[in-house]
Amino acid sequence: MMSEDRKIVVPEPLVKVDDLCDTGADRIVDRKEMEVPMNAYYLKKLQEELKNSGFSAILISPGEELKFLLGFEPLFCERFQGLFVKADGSCFYVCNLLYEEEFKQALRESSAVVDRVFEEVLPMIKPGVTEKEIGDFLLKRMTELGGGCAECIVGVGSNSAYPHYNDNKGVIREHDIVLMDYGCTIRGMYSDMTRTVFVGEPDEKEREVYELVRRSNEAAEELVREGAFIPDIDRRAREILDEKGYAWSLVNRLGHGVGYTIHEAPDIKRSNPVHLERGMAFTIEPGIYLAGAFGVRVEDVVVINEKGEREILNHATKDLIVL
Repeated sequence: MMSEDRKIVVPEPLVKVDDLCDTGADRIVDRKEMEVPMNAYYLKKLQEELKNSGFSAILISPGEELKFLLGFEPLFCERFQGLFVKADGSCFYVCNLLYEEEFKQALRESSAVVDRVFEEVLPMIKPGVTEKEIGDFLLKRMTELGGGCAECIVGVGSNSAYPHYNDNKGVIREHDIVLMDYGCTIRGMYSDMTRTVFVGEPDEKEREVYELVRRSNEAAEELVREGAFIPDIDRRAREILDEKGYAWSLVNRLGHGVGYTIHEAPDIKRSNPVHLERGMAFTIEPGIYLAGAFGVRVEDVVVINEKGEREILNHATKDLIVL
C-alpha cells in the first residue's frame, strides 16, 4: 500500500506490496509510521537475478540477508517471518502473529491447565515440604492433564528473590514465602503463570510488597489493548511499584511473548517502542526482588483478541493467600 508521501505501508500480518521496485520508495513503515529502512536498489537487483535464473520467487527468512534488505532483524523466536520476493516485481511479508483462532484456543487451554494445578498444589504447601517436592507435583499434574513440555521454578524464602532461580533444595519453614512459576504446552502453545503464596501470616512489609505487585500486574493489564504502546505499559507497572520505592528491584523486563516457545517477541519493556497488535500473546509479570530476604511475582498470559481487546488467559486468584 502506498501512502501519499510514497512510503510503503505494511498494515497487515500478511502483506502484498505491488510493484515495489517501480515505486522509487526507499522506506517501509508500519501502521504506526515507525520507519524501517529498505534497500530498494538491491531488491530490484535481486528481482532481476530471479528473472534471469528462471525462478519465480525467493523466500528470505530472518538473518543477515533480511537485515541487509529491510534494516531490521527479527528475533530467532520470530522464525515464521519472512520476505517473499517475486520475479514479477512484487513482494510480500509474512508475520507470525497468532491470528488463527485455533492457536489462541490452544493458549487458553494451556492456561486453564496451570490454573487448575495451582488450586491442586495449595494443600501440599506446608512447613517441611521441599522445593523439589512442589516442583515434582507441578510437573506431574501438568503432564497428567495433557500438558507437554512442562517446566517450573519453585523458590522458597530468600530463593524467591532470584527472578530466574534454578535450584530445588529449599525447604519451607514455619513462616515463609513460596513463589511458583510454571507452564506447559497444549498443541504446541505454551502457558506461563506465576503465583506467590505465604505460609504463616505475612508481616507488614511482606503484605505491602505483595499488594504492590498485584496492583502493578492489574494496572499494566488494564492498559493492554490493540494499539497500546509497550513502553507505556512498562511505565505504569513501575509507577505502582515505586509508590513505596521498589521499582528499582524489577531488574528484568515486565513481560515477554508466549506462543510456540516460552519466550518470544514482543518483549514488554520500556526499550521496545512497539504498539500492540491483534494476535499478540505475552506475559505481564511485575515483581519485587529483595536479595537475601524474599521476592514476589504475579504473572498472567494476555492475548490481543480478534476484536483488539485484551483477554487475560489466567484466572487463578491473585488475592493474597495464607496457608
